[in-house]
Amino acid sequence: MGVKFTALFENKYSTFEKVEYLKKQLKLEWSKKRSGDDSLDWLTIYCDDPKEHFEKYGHVGLMGLNGMVVNISPNLIEMQNEVDWFSFLKFFDTREEVRADCSVLAGFVGNPIYLPDSYTYSSFVFEGNTFDDVLSSLNNKYGEPVKDISCMLIQNELYWETTGYFIDSLI
Repeated sequence: MGVKFTALFENKYSTFEKVEYLKKQLKLEWSKKRSGDDSLDWLTIYCDDPKEHFEKYGHVGLMGLNGMVVNISPNLIEMQNEVDWFSFLKFFDTREEVRADCSVLAGFVGNPIYLPDSYTYSSFVFEGNTFDDVLSSLNNKYGEPVKDISCMLIQNELYWETTGYFIDSLI
């Protein structure tokens, strides 16, 4: 299994009622974008009631089309999908499709940080960290964000690797 795409957003919808509103708005916007597809729905692992899950565990997930998963805590939102990180970095068309999905969410909560799931920042979502905590940690580990997404890919004939992170300007 390869490294997957991840985007982190600051969450401005900190209560379950606000998260429910965000879910409805995202379904509406993604449905417009994807010719009526409104497959975004709750993903609850530990209990059947999303509100109870949010209140008990401090987060809830949404699952959408093509393996998209959106994890929401009071402070952060993480968007993951099945797009391979290498493909996101290497292929412009793939990158633009993913960025289009991110721009829908960014319209509600602000610009995302792109990073590979191998950086393991999912734990920040589930541990109650803030967007500033993420930025501070990334800055300490990797320095300033790269200026262009393609700068994150280091490739030669034998291997590829990734470096840094990127803060997009979608809105």
